[in-house]
Amino acid sequence: PIFDEGAERMVHKFRFLDDNDNFIGHKHVAKQSRFVELAGSYDERMNYHREFLRTQALASKFAGYFNEAISDLVNHFDSLHHDWIAKMPRISFLDPLVVEVVQEDGTELNILIEVQLEGKYEKFNNNMGYVKGRKTSTANRVGDLVSSFNQLNLDFQEHSGGHDGGLDVGLGAIEEGSEEEVEDESDDKGVVFDSKESTPDGGTYEAKVIPLYFPQAFSHYTYEKSKKKLMVVDLQGVFEKYDDGTSRYVLTDPVIHKRKHGKQQLTSWTFGRTDRGEKGMKAFFETHECNEVCRLLGLHEKG
Repeated sequence: PIFDEGAERMVHKFRFLDDNDNFIGHKHVAKQSRFVELAGSYDERMNYHREFLRTQALASKFAGYFNEAISDLVNHFDSLHHDWIAKMPRISFLDPLVVEVVQEDGTELNILIEVQLEGKYEKFNNNMGYVKGRKTSTANRVGDLVSSFNQLNLDFQEHSGGHDGGLDVGLGAIEEGSEEEVEDESDDKGVVFDSKESTPDGGTYEAKVIPLYFPQAFSHYTYEKSKKKLMVVDLQGVFEKYDDGTSRYVLTDPVIHKRKHGKQQLTSWTFGRTDRGEKGMKAFFETHECNEVCRLLGLHEKG
């Protein structure tokens, strides 16, 4: 039976058994594409798994850089603030795993699994501009509907009176194909992440930083860290608090938007049907309001 489902995946409960058919180890979930039948070929299912693993691994890499940037804030504040910085929420993503099962008829089945998250599961943003705690504009709701139809491969045309025939949301932060937002491509082709260190904007922060700011700041951070080539969104999972006062967002199933005009290394990377490219990036910045964590990390205001 289906345990849960999303735009691209269906989720089933999964457990390991010992030789006596008793459950062992942690509870897991198995994730299956809506668009690749379980009975499909081994290679079809493996290609789907690779895409999922690539997306989650890259999101995890971004999370590592983000957490380092938060920890490095101690270099910009006096020692009285170091405990405050240490207890700021961090971001992490689950490590998925592909297991191979030999069925009774001898055929091999590959299944993507990960540990089942415990606690209150929440969505903090999505790939269409939704932000937890904020109302969505009418334009975004129409855009969400269009994207949902397009993800299902239905022939649905966008209309609204924009000069290019597309959905005009009235926000010039990112224009699809805009040269202004495309970084210089003359540097090393293998470089994906910006090496610049984050520097806080001036100001007083301590009383203004709340946990809910961190997922939105993380999505913004990934855009700038990748030199505006990528953005990690659709942040969902659980917020865990620990006895020592620290906390962490443990996330899964992210979406990565990829700009079409990117470095050579990125051209072969695919991130699934939920990758909305520059439209997704534009939708994020239409609803994103830079918060104190964005300013702590020296991220640029969009608008």
